Amino acid sequence: MLPDLLASLDFASEGTPLETFLVSAGSTDGSAELIEAYVASHPLAYNLSLPTKCTAGAARNLVIPLLEGRYTFFIDADDALDPAALVRAARHAASLSAQVLLMPYSLVYVHAEGRDVRGMDKWDVASWALAQGHDGTDQALNSALSLINYPWNKLVLTELMHERDVFFGLTAVQNDVQFHNTALLAAKGRPGGVAFLQPDSPAVCYHNKFVGSDRFQLTKTASAERVQMLAAISQTHRALAHADVDFCSSSQAALWLASARKLFTWALSNKLVPPEHTARFVAEKNRLLACIQTCREPCFP
Repeated sequence: MLPDLLASLDFASEGTPLETFLVSAGSTDGSAELIEAYVASHPLAYNLSLPTKCTAGAARNLVIPLLEGRYTFFIDADDALDPAALVRAARHAASLSAQVLLMPYSLVYVHAEGRDVRGMDKWDVASWALAQGHDGTDQALNSALSLINYPWNKLVLTELMHERDVFFGLTAVQNDVQFHNTALLAAKGRPGGVAFLQPDSPAVCYHNKFVGSDRFQLTKTASAERVQMLAAISQTHRALAHADVDFCSSSQAALWLASARKLFTWALSNKLVPPEHTARFVAEKNRLLACIQTCREPCFP
């Protein structure tokens, strides 16, 4: 899938300067070689591949201090991109002077018989509808905070990330929770604020979910690493409280609590926590949510 993504980046860069950072973290599937060949023929592409494995958050954080383009967009190698939609979205964000622009995406279920393209998650569709006509307001911000914490549904002003130290978490799972929430909160009160494309706009990212396949996707896998979700939520809470001294008295604090609860419900209802870890996970989850509700910080040592 990486060759298709690289071809899409080629199309997107036609007539639009596109600075591209590519990271392969200890990959053994030929990705590093593909990246090396691509960078050799693209002067605005950079290879930051690593010899050893690291979390997706750590790989993404590696490039953030180096970014110079006006807006930043993250995408994974096994996802697909509509390059024309990305270019239109970037131009729209610039026309609004938006700090963060939320963009429609589509979930694609890949199975032996083919692919089912299903559009956005129904939860996000509802939040998207509430944001329409409210660009740059707290209503748009609050709607965005209610979205699933995907990294590839948004363009973020690069200057905002640099000024407000917006980074991903370092845990193996849910490292995008910190990026999603801190980027949005950093946009609060700034000119342009948070904006949304229309929900019927073409999807920018097509996120592949592999069904009935032995292809590894940590998101759908029950593993001991899921316990790191506790640290991901705790670290995000700390980052939010540090980013805004008024956070605990804001409407965004209640939305953050609701999002944390939803994430834990998702993990447990999908049986992503192995049975031998479930009792401890539930106990620590309850303690963490009680801490977030009272807005104490730090919630864990």
